[in-house]
Order: sequence, then C-alpha cells, then structure tokens
Amino acid sequence: MKDLLKKGLLICLLVLVASVFVSCGGNKDETGGGKQEHAVYVYTRDDVGAGVTFTTTMTAEFKTDGTWEVTQKTVPDLFGVGAVVVMSGTYTGNAAVDGTITVTILKEMDDSGAFVDYTGDDATMDITITNGKAVFDDMEFTRQ
Repeated sequence: MKDLLKKGLLICLLVLVASVFVSCGGNKDETGGGKQEHAVYVYTRDDVGAGVTFTTTMTAEFKTDGTWEVTQKTVPDLFGVGAVVVMSGTYTGNAAVDGTITVTILKEMDDSGAFVDYTGDDATMDITITNGKAVFDDMEFTRQ
C-alpha cells in the first residue's frame, strides 16, 4: 500500500512538473519572434483587359508548422483553374502579430505554370508587419 501511495504521488508530481513546462509557451502579444501561429493575409487588385474587369486576390497563409504559401485567384476565371499556389516556403517569427518575420522562398510558379524550385538570389528576406499590414513585392497584404 505504501508503494502504491509513493507511485501515485510520483505520478502527480511528474504531471505537475510537465504542466509547468507546457504552460510556458510564447506570448501572442510578442512582436515577431514568438511562437508560430496560423495567420492569413490578403491582397486584392482590379485590372481591366478587353473591356472586362478582372479581380485578382492573393492570399498568403502562414501555417503553424513554419511553412507558408501564396495562392492566387482571378475572377472571372476564364480558364477554369480556380485558386493556384504561386509561391511557397518557410518562415520564422509570429505572423499573427505585428513585428518582423523572416521568409524563405522555396518554390514558385514559372512562366509556363509549373511549380519549380526558386532560384533567385533574394530567397530569404525580412518582412515587417505593422498594424496588420505586410508589404511584399510592392503589394500590401492585410491580416484577416
């Protein structure tokens, strides 16, 4: 009986210690370098061609596993392709709050529409998020 009591107390102590470590995660109010949280940013623009207004929406999704991707959707969708991934990679920092994140581009859509390895010399860059807005390649994305 004494051994059972000791084992029970030991298990309770281990659970208590483990819960202390688990609860010491990042603070959502931290800028930039905190834990990675899911975040979505959107950029929209209108273009006119052949008398038709085309609305292009770019959506940048930052995932909790440290990866991100940008999808593009144009309406009207004359070719029936829907939303397509045009770029993807990895990132560090917390895209869900204002601050600075570092992104690395790993893949991009080339001129033929194929998704290929990114070969540019500017693959890694810092992006500053201010008031829920981030500028990338001269496009201002807004956090949703």
